[in-house]
Order: sequence, then structure tokens, then C-alpha cells
Amino acid sequence: MTKALLVRGHNLAQSFTDRFFELFDDPDMNWEAARAIGKIVSPDKILTKKNHAVAKFLFAQKFSNAMLPRIIEGAKSSSQSRLQNAYLVALTSLIKSIPKTAYAHEMPTVRLNIRTRRIALMRLP
Repeated sequence: MTKALLVRGHNLAQSFTDRFFELFDDPDMNWEAARAIGKIVSPDKILTKKNHAVAKFLFAQKFSNAMLPRIIEGAKSSSQSRLQNAYLVALTSLIKSIPKTAYAHEMPTVRLNIRTRRIALMRLP
């Protein structure tokens, strides 16, 4: 349902996407919700023009531009490892589903976050 709303450019797509982020706190559903973030924009065989679906131009890029900063900030600011992992799963799921040009501008931030997290983990006893 979320994907259909997003492809059409409907305003409710954002509120449905917000529900996935709310599930990041649920230990039973957090990874599935995080994976769903990327599945929303993954290529689809049903929602196509051939099947008379009305798709807004560059919907995946618009979605990724809205979601990437939110996911990166969530991974940085979360103090719980379960939440950080959910945000990182969402990040990898989204990156796998979109063209590189859609996320290339955020890569320096992502690299810095990964490097900072690795250094923090190396300092643990």
C-alpha cells in the first residue's frame, strides 16, 4: 500500500512510511520494518505503466532524498544498539534499491559515520 501511494505521489505515503520507523523499537519487527524501507522503492513488476499504473517521475529519488538524512541521523543519534542496527539495515536496504546517483551526495556522511562507529567499537574493552 505504501509503495502504491509513493508511486502516485500521494501525501499519505509519508505517514505510512513513518509507521515503519515506529516499528524500529519493536524487537520482533524492527529488521523487517527496516528492510521494508528499501523494498518500497525497489523495482516492481506490477506497478508499471504497462499495467496502467500512474507513476510519478523520479519518485524513488525523491523518497531517498527524504529518507537518507533521516536514516543517517537516526543511526548517529540512537544510543541503543538495537535501534542503530535497524537504521543501518534500513540504510543498506535503501541503498540496494536505488541508483547510486540518488545517494552519492550522502556517501561522505555515511563513510564518516561508519568510520566513527568503528573507532568507538575499537576503544571498547
